[in-house]
Amino acid sequence: MTALSQAIRDRRWRQARLLVEAGSHINQRCQGDKRTALMEVCFLDDEDKAFGLAKMLLENGAKLHFQDAQGLTALSYACILKRKKLVRLFLRLVDYNLNAVDRDANTPLFHAVTVGDLSVVKMLVKKLKYYHLSVDMQNHKGETPLIHALKMGNMEAAEMLIREGKASLEICDFEEYKTAAQWKRDFSKKKHG
Repeated sequence: MTALSQAIRDRRWRQARLLVEAGSHINQRCQGDKRTALMEVCFLDDEDKAFGLAKMLLENGAKLHFQDAQGLTALSYACILKRKKLVRLFLRLVDYNLNAVDRDANTPLFHAVTVGDLSVVKMLVKKLKYYHLSVDMQNHKGETPLIHALKMGNMEAAEMLIREGKASLEICDFEEYKTAAQWKRDFSKKKHG
């Protein structure tokens, strides 16, 4: 683990700031998990403190495109951990792939749908549409974020993806060989059956 990442993990804010000011290699990745200091910030419980540290790191050259050993980015972690302020900050500085995929080919939008945070889903959909990027990226199971939302029974996220993201109802997953439209019908039958 790098000294900067360790200082962040141990909540030694002053030491982290001093390391950055001393020219510590901000984008250096930890040996085993390959996380950067910016990824470590996402794990802090105090989101205001995390936001301040992330902003300082970004102002001093931290990059958002790095992926850890699982293929996760800082944006992915911010989505998984429901760090709205960090997601908002990271989305302001788009110089990286918003649809970067992890080892299972899941995007940050997929992770936001998985944890069910509608405000994060909405922020991501808005930014993806702004850059004319797809909300229909398929993972290794063939699931799009819409199909995953429908399989989980998260109709609010599904409706948002359809309405605001213009998510396709025609893409078919690789496990059940059903389209999003078929998953939606199945959910409606269960709900009203």
